[in-house]
Amino acid sequence: MRLSLRSIIVVFISIAALSIAHISPIVQPLEAKLMDGVVAALRPFIVLRNTLSESIRGKGTLEKELAECRERRAQLESENARSLLLEAENVALRKELQFSKRAPLSYISAHVLSSANGLGRQMITIDKGSRDGITDGSIVLADGGSVVGKVYTTQQTTSTVLLLTDSHSRIIAQIVAKEGATGVVRGEFQLGLRMDLIPVTQSIMHSDLVVTAGVEKGIPPGLVIGAVDVLTTRPSDLYQTARVKPALSYNDVRIVSVIPKESN
Repeated sequence: MRLSLRSIIVVFISIAALSIAHISPIVQPLEAKLMDGVVAALRPFIVLRNTLSESIRGKGTLEKELAECRERRAQLESENARSLLLEAENVALRKELQFSKRAPLSYISAHVLSSANGLGRQMITIDKGSRDGITDGSIVLADGGSVVGKVYTTQQTTSTVLLLTDSHSRIIAQIVAKEGATGVVRGEFQLGLRMDLIPVTQSIMHSDLVVTAGVEKGIPPGLVIGAVDVLTTRPSDLYQTARVKPALSYNDVRIVSVIPKESN
């Protein structure tokens, strides 16, 4: 409700008159009536003030409730992320345990501590080192026996693993069920794996399985590397090249198995 300027002037004149005549008993009845009029005139302002106060208090309460909801949501998301991570580690651990039961070689289980990616380098750090029997060049597996890479350097309690996708990585491989179909698998930064030096006389197909050849010291044969994805062949060449899709995503690796060289 809005008051006109005239009404406001009348109210203030009335208040002034009352202040002057307040000492006179004659004007007391008139004063009472005028006060009633003043109160009635001011009532919309009082109601508006009370409404605004309630609105401000209500807004503060709502903002507090929203903040509590956001905090609770963040807690639930954090708990869910921890649960998913724990479940992924449990799945990986079960695979490694199954692999250890069927593998004829001894191995050392380790957890991934960190990863380093950049400038062509693809590495992870694990929580086992020389005091645990790990040596440079040891083959590293994950996800039930798929090759992750090789131990690059060792410290007393940790080791750095060079992933197959690292641009400096090399491993001799063969294609399953293709006698003589051997080659060198090398890493290509952000491009995955490439298998070179495959004799052009070999008939290679998409999805053919690529495994370790077992001709390198400390690396047993038959460990899964990946599968043929794209084959590049030119009639004039003596060798052909294949893009190899890794058997697993190295970014998702949490638990690995290291085969010490002396166990091969």
